[in-house]
Amino acid sequence: MLEIRARAWIVVIRTRVSDHVSLGRGEGDGRTTPQKDRIELGNATLDRGRRTLWLDGEEIRLSTVEFAALALLAVEPGRPVTRDELSLCLYGHEWNGRDRGIDVCIGRLRRKLRERIGARLQLRSARGIGYYLIDLP
Repeated sequence: MLEIRARAWIVVIRTRVSDHVSLGRGEGDGRTTPQKDRIELGNATLDRGRRTLWLDGEEIRLSTVEFAALALLAVEPGRPVTRDELSLCLYGHEWNGRDRGIDVCIGRLRRKLRERIGARLQLRSARGIGYYLIDLP
């Protein structure tokens, strides 16, 4: 029963993400990026075709997992995304309290954002829930 619930969550989460941004699976070679393939957040642009983040015109390369996590968080900035949602989307299974993969991924994303002077995007923790993305003024 738990596996069925987990698979249903995966479908819901992947549908939510794919409505707004692709995880890079599909057509195209990533060289051209139509406007619909981008998410604009303040001074940042998430480019699905190349699976990269652009901050003030500077390209920041992301791993597949980092891109998928950021894409999920960028769908609704300010809305907390649970560790279960992140784990199901990124790894295909529910999060258990001992799994640190989500925290490591978020830590890498935070470091990449902090390294860029002027980056207005921040990943924040929602204690006991998960993480959310905000765009600072």
